[in-house]
Amino acid sequence: MITISRKFAPARRILQQALRQSYTMVTALSAQVNPSPVIVLGHQKSGTTAIAALLAARTGLSVTLDIPGLHEPVQSQIHAQQLPFDAFLHRNRVEFSRDIIKEPCLSFLYPEIQRTIPQARVVMIVRDPRDNLRSILIRLNLPGDAQDIGDMLASLIPAWRIIFDPRWLHLQGDTYIEVLAARWNRCVDILLHHRQEMLLVQYEDFLKDKLGEIDRLSRHLGIRGTADISDKVDIQYQPRGNHSVTWEEFFGRDNLSQIEKICGSRMQYFGYLPSLLG
Repeated sequence: MITISRKFAPARRILQQALRQSYTMVTALSAQVNPSPVIVLGHQKSGTTAIAALLAARTGLSVTLDIPGLHEPVQSQIHAQQLPFDAFLHRNRVEFSRDIIKEPCLSFLYPEIQRTIPQARVVMIVRDPRDNLRSILIRLNLPGDAQDIGDMLASLIPAWRIIFDPRWLHLQGDTYIEVLAARWNRCVDILLHHRQEMLLVQYEDFLKDKLGEIDRLSRHLGIRGTADISDKVDIQYQPRGNHSVTWEEFFGRDNLSQIEKICGSRMQYFGYLPSLLG
């Protein structure tokens, strides 16, 4: 019996793979864009994955934690109006069919979300830019205290390399730190310009009381959440950065000063105090 099972194992694997592919194709053909999902936005490495995943676990709702179809060059093509957002939405309707959709790159496409999914409930996650930028750079194994990292960027995958390119979002910045700081500004400006349409979650509040913040968020969204997620609140959904290194140690005084100068007025709005200025 063991010999027979082993003999037919390759055929069984092929059949199982074919069935999975058929199921995926049928699902894609029948999927429809959810007309009123919860969409979780925020800058990369601001805690969007953890918050969306825990919200889904608490409420029992389906969740998309990333949209692979928003890879490069798709993202920049949408911003350049070379690819209609409606076509992108249709192409990725499986991901957009779920109850909760988390995708940081959609933050910069919020006007398109308003237009195509007007009943969506939008959550924006904000994190202190010094922690946020440090987390990105540690995640990518890049320094925070350099002036030019052009040679290092070539080794990054396009999805990460594009965040250092100021052109497609028309950002100002002569160094990679200035570009990242300007990008953080652009992201929070979307929240500030649409404050009445979005629910704000500050990552620091989430870290202080993860379950309490998830429950507060679910109440504001009108979603009942009763599932026990006590075993999930400390799961590391993204690679953890080194929080023991201080901002000044990581960025150096000059780069830290630039972040606080560029992001200063927005930092004040969210209660992020300067460490070097003021």
